[in-house]
Amino acid sequence: MRQFEGQLLFSSGDLTGFIACRHSTTLDLRALTEKLKTAEDSEQLRLVQNAGITHEKAYLERLKSQGLTVAEIADSGDLRGRALATFNAMEAQTDVIYQGVLLAPPWHGYADFLLKTTTPSNLGAWSYEAADTKLATRAKPSHVLQLCVYSDLLAKLQGKTPETMMVALGDQTVDIHKAEDFIHYFYSAQARFEAFVRRPNSTEAHLCPHCTLCKW
Repeated sequence: MRQFEGQLLFSSGDLTGFIACRHSTTLDLRALTEKLKTAEDSEQLRLVQNAGITHEKAYLERLKSQGLTVAEIADSGDLRGRALATFNAMEAQTDVIYQGVLLAPPWHGYADFLLKTTTPSNLGAWSYEAADTKLATRAKPSHVLQLCVYSDLLAKLQGKTPETMMVALGDQTVDIHKAEDFIHYFYSAQARFEAFVRRPNSTEAHLCPHCTLCKW
């Protein structure tokens, strides 16, 4: 959650955090106007993050080895610039867009991979679907919800909701999900989140599984 061009900008992490623990959203909102102390990453978490990056890079190399055209979106720090570079790569029919930025305020997303399909859209005789890499051997609900955010953003950009969304798992398999099976739950969760942000309810801190991942 951040301020962007005079309004709040949300991410998939904001939504999954809200579903897991509304108090984390309360703290996210407070942090917009207060300086709050965040938790330090543990050594174990850093090792997991590094392993995740290695897995992501390996999946990128697998795609390149198939002879696919790849556009890598550089982390320039310019959100609109990165989003424009991503959309330009989509219009150019690039097979794989790595680290693409999807922007349709008040939501944005950083997709590991956007993969071209032969499904027509406003772009032409093609469209894009989102894929993320995860070390897990099975896609978790939070992974699918994250991909729903990307799929919804893609729908706004290309005029066509992706048919599927994919998780490249740590055991080298790919978990494929139909977007239509989850998109209505996503819309409901998104509406609850946005309503909470507009009128936050009182929340309290309590131990929950999300604590191991929460920056607060």
